[in-house]
Amino acid sequence: MATVKKVDWESQDWSLRDVDIADANGVSRERVRQVRKALRKPKSPMFHKHIGTATSRIVDMDTSGMTPEEVASSARCSEAYARQCLGTMEKEFKKPPDGRMVHKYLWDSITSEQWKTLRDKDVAEILGIGNVAVVTQWRRRKGIVKKRKGVAVRERAD
Repeated sequence: MATVKKVDWESQDWSLRDVDIADANGVSRERVRQVRKALRKPKSPMFHKHIGTATSRIVDMDTSGMTPEEVASSARCSEAYARQCLGTMEKEFKKPPDGRMVHKYLWDSITSEQWKTLRDKDVAEILGIGNVAVVTQWRRRKGIVKKRKGVAVRERAD
């Protein structure tokens, strides 16, 4: 069982970094961070050193002629994070050459009537999907039920 070290937190110099306070008191840097937060003391002077660097790189770059993949590569972050930043900042960027943005397949090219009447296998062929289960899963997520003999069709409201 761990022992709790008694530290006079009120007498600490909160202008120091968490690691310096931790070393002086024989506790972990994480414990200092927790106490600092609980006592509502100012953040450690170097807390921001690694936070937001990809975001700041995206803010500084001209993304109007770049795809999200290119932005992610330049900012040295994931494509998902780059897309999130571009959306949050409302920065312009180039749509990928294949025309898709979030989805791998062009689901919107299938009309509501086609969803109701075509089999999943047919939809998969139209969209170029090799695995029919992908279409079935998409249909279920959207709440689109195929027409069956004597069964009404129900759609989930988005």
